[in-house]
Amino acid sequence: MGSTLTTRLPDDLAAEIERISEEEQLDKSAVARRLLDRAVREHRREQAFERYERGEISLGTLAEQADLSLRQVLAELRERGVHFQYSKESLREDFPDA
Repeated sequence: MGSTLTTRLPDDLAAEIERISEEEQLDKSAVARRLLDRAVREHRREQAFERYERGEISLGTLAEQADLSLRQVLAELRERGVHFQYSKESLREDFPDA
């Protein structure tokens, strides 16, 4: 089933979840789970891009951790103005059998 997480929300956030719940005809818990899932995925993605920018992970690892295709990662890097970094070590890491 899962774990239970109890938290206090600011009134404006609680009201927004209530509004979404009514609009989409879902219970508030379902709305909160969906929004938390989206936020966690976005956080994981941002962390992966930051690690790539610091040179800590390869392009392939970035794509894997961000749950994006290489094409999507390259487009995002271009949008962010991040220079493409790819070393021989990264190539070996991404394609160990090549």
